[in-house]
Amino acid sequence: MKKIVFFVIVLLSGQLFCDGITITKPNAGVVKYGSMLQIQWTKTGEMANTVYIALMRGNSVIRTIASSAPNNGTYNWRVAAHDGKYFIRISVLANANYPNPVRATSREFYVRGLNADLAINWLKVSPKRKHVQQHLTFTASIYNAGVQKAKATTALLEIKGPTGKQNVWLPCGELPGGMTNTITYKYKLSQYGIYRNTFTLDAKKQLYSPNPAMGEKQVNNNKKFIVYGISPLPDLIIIARKYQHVKVPGKGTVVVKVKNIGDTSSAKTQLKFAIQKKKTKYFSIPVLKPKQIYIVKRREHWVMPGKRKFSVTIDPKNTVKEKKEGNNTLSGTIQKGGKYSVQNEEVSSDDNK
Repeated sequence: MKKIVFFVIVLLSGQLFCDGITITKPNAGVVKYGSMLQIQWTKTGEMANTVYIALMRGNSVIRTIASSAPNNGTYNWRVAAHDGKYFIRISVLANANYPNPVRATSREFYVRGLNADLAINWLKVSPKRKHVQQHLTFTASIYNAGVQKAKATTALLEIKGPTGKQNVWLPCGELPGGMTNTITYKYKLSQYGIYRNTFTLDAKKQLYSPNPAMGEKQVNNNKKFIVYGISPLPDLIIIARKYQHVKVPGKGTVVVKVKNIGDTSSAKTQLKFAIQKKKTKYFSIPVLKPKQIYIVKRREHWVMPGKRKFSVTIDPKNTVKEKKEGNNTLSGTIQKGGKYSVQNEEVSSDDNK
């Protein structure tokens, strides 16, 4: 009686625990879209001669790979699935000869597109504080989210603001799959206000193909924009008669004007007033609003007739950030005594700058 009981237990154990399938490939990792994936499994015990193979995500069947493949331990499948995480499930259905169904699943693996896929990480315009006529740097961080190398292409940078729109074409070199790169462009803006930079990768469609297996994997990640503001600046200039006349002997006055031709108020600064053979003097200049003028008069004692050169510089130590920095000095001549018949209109240090 003990032998019979022992024999029954062995048969039951063989049926319950020995009939099974173990999937050995794929074994995690990354699988390329369009590549050939070898599915392998081992079987134990007696079961049907065909298997059902499915591509799974969670509890859902994403694709039937084979509805009735030979149960010989191997099956090759051309990968056709979107990027994502999947696993393989192999099932052996029960029938009259084999009443117990058998099922096995593989480890999860990732499908990645075989094509190149240029995308934009981020855009930046520096420095953080921006004003007119400043050197600005636009930077775009891009990457190839695909597998294949992206060939050289062309990007479009559109700079749109108060003065209109400017298009700049920028070269993008080859970029291997999974790699990043940066593209930069340096420029200046002459008008204050709000600007919008729109950056488009592959703007000339050099990577495009109507065949999904040949072109870029995605095209909806090729465009981004950034909005930023440009602050106004003052612009101080000198206005004066280039030839000034004083009587001798006696005291005479040389007159110059400081004007703010910028778009915002200036800070307090100094004016440097140099006259040949006279001591250089400095005058304090108050805050000037846009278009406001401040008059500076230098009175000196003159003895002998003749000519003297003068030079006037506003903000000589460059303490005021200005829209233009090269228009702060004006030079002229002082005529001491005698007749003065020179045509003498006012000129400015901004003329021809």
